[in-house]
Amino acid sequence: MDAERQARSWAARRHLVADGEETRRLARMGHGRMAGWLAAGASAAELALLAQWGAFVAAVDDGFDRHGRSPQQVRAVLDQLLGVLADGDGTTYPASAAPVVHALADLWERTRIAARPGWRRRFLALYVDFADATCTEMRLRAAGEHLGLDDYLALRRRTITVLPVLAVVERALPAAGELDGLRDAAADIVAWTNDLRSAPRELEEGTENVVSVLARHHRCSRSRAAALARNMLAERMDDFDRMAHGGRAAPIRQVRDGSLCWQRETHRNPGGAGLDADAHERGVGALAQHLTVAVEADGSVDDRCGSRVLETTLLLALLRALDAEPGERDRLTRYLRMCRPGASRLDALLIDACLDPTGTAGRALDTAADLPMTMSSGTAGRGRLKAVMLATVLHLLCGSPLDFEDAPAPASPEGITTFSGAAPPSAWPASPSAAD
Repeated sequence: MDAERQARSWAARRHLVADGEETRRLARMGHGRMAGWLAAGASAAELALLAQWGAFVAAVDDGFDRHGRSPQQVRAVLDQLLGVLADGDGTTYPASAAPVVHALADLWERTRIAARPGWRRRFLALYVDFADATCTEMRLRAAGEHLGLDDYLALRRRTITVLPVLAVVERALPAAGELDGLRDAAADIVAWTNDLRSAPRELEEGTENVVSVLARHHRCSRSRAAALARNMLAERMDDFDRMAHGGRAAPIRQVRDGSLCWQRETHRNPGGAGLDADAHERGVGALAQHLTVAVEADGSVDDRCGSRVLETTLLLALLRALDAEPGERDRLTRYLRMCRPGASRLDALLIDACLDPTGTAGRALDTAADLPMTMSSGTAGRGRLKAVMLATVLHLLCGSPLDFEDAPAPASPEGITTFSGAAPPSAWPASPSAAD
């Protein structure tokens, strides 16, 4: 990905990576992929900029967490970073400043150009809050002090950097202060998910984490605390969904979902044997991390996934026919409207048939006929079957005509595919005897 290559090259030029191991670690994080998750459909230049912001955030975080900086050193670097942001064009900083300061100056110059009026002050306020929270975290860590659960969660929301990155993504959009609660929920979700994934590493390092805080708060085991964290996460996801109304919430949802997807695939928080393990062990660790936030203490998997348009439209049509669950119908309608701008031709047809049945019924079959579907007689005629199934779905969604004579005839035994065909009797195993 071009954004990934540009992020690595930029980090090297700005001296954010000091040696080969740091270069490899940056590559394992995959900030180009992160940018694609956060802003799908953005221009190549925007994706490259977001990827570089990701590399900058990681460099700041690593500089504080992995290199043993004192609270005073952390404060000094953060004050220089704030000086860059407070300056209109980001050019006022000492030549002897740390590489992250020079890097931010370069980012700031390119980021603020496309921002709406007043955005720079908002971003500065968010970064001041992040800086203050980070200094508090470092002071508590140095003193060996521990926060209670509520105070930890409030602090963690401010140190995760989701809100500043979200502000970068939203910088050209109209201001929407009424969505600050939604942004806070997104930050909590990303922070708690990150804590669940990084818990093994931070346990070894002796640093605070939502799992360790919950274990202390409830006087329970770490496995029980992890289960409690997953419950909290599910409830916060529900909070987010209840608040996410209107199209302006879409980029916030994208950042939330994109951040979670990136956390599933990045190697920033190695698990198990770590990054020195062989390929098999790394794969096992990556799988364990992928499932960390989904597997309950009893082994059950209760995770979320994005709904497909087909199932969503059918469910909405069914609820309308039953005149049931008005709140759920509204939520499904909002989801389909959010999906419509970037939908494929097939999904767009299904959405239109569901949301505008009267206007779509007359053209639905003609539009369906133009879709690139295979209608060959091979593979048991499934191409034809798909066409009939689509016509049936459109009939259910918008009432478009349905010709029952178009239904394919039952497949003969010769038409069954190898995968589903039965083996000849001569190939069956012998029946077990009474002695068996």
